[in-house]
Amino acid sequence: TEGDVHVSLQSPRVNYKKFNATDAVADLLLTSDEVALNKVFLRHANGSMEMKGSMKEAGGNNAVTITTNMRKLDIPVLFESFGNFGQDAITHESLEGLITADVNLSTTVTDQATILKEHSQGTIDFLVENGELNNFEPLQRISEKAFKKQDFTHIKFADLKNRLVVKGTAFIGNKMEIRSTAI
Repeated sequence: TEGDVHVSLQSPRVNYKKFNATDAVADLLLTSDEVALNKVFLRHANGSMEMKGSMKEAGGNNAVTITTNMRKLDIPVLFESFGNFGQDAITHESLEGLITADVNLSTTVTDQATILKEHSQGTIDFLVENGELNNFEPLQRISEKAFKKQDFTHIKFADLKNRLVVKGTAFIGNKMEIRSTAI
């Protein structure tokens, strides 16, 4: 027989590799072909995250949709917890500040829990407050060649607000004015 299972979880701590959270609450619905996250809330990186979404079974490749609302998360902790989100351009070692973001993403995950990045699409609306870019090698190379009297090792910037569009492994950003201490 088939049946649905409704699960409500509460945990003071959640730890997975470098991801550490507290005050976790989750409401899940498990059916024969879907795992639905009705609501997940947790405290992470000195801020909070709330998520909902689903994973629908589809013969080895599973459709995943997720909506995440992040509020005032410490960027270096967030980036390190998620392995710099699979990229090495800007890492937890070079960024400082707080991020608030609304993420809407869909992708495909195999039965072996591998994300098929080429299937990923969605949007990320974000606000970065008290941002800093430190020891960012591409800017340091520019400073050595074009702006020899400028020190680009430690750059503070005003609040950044923008939308990124996710298409496969590409993150496409809209034109954005950045006020910083660089020049």
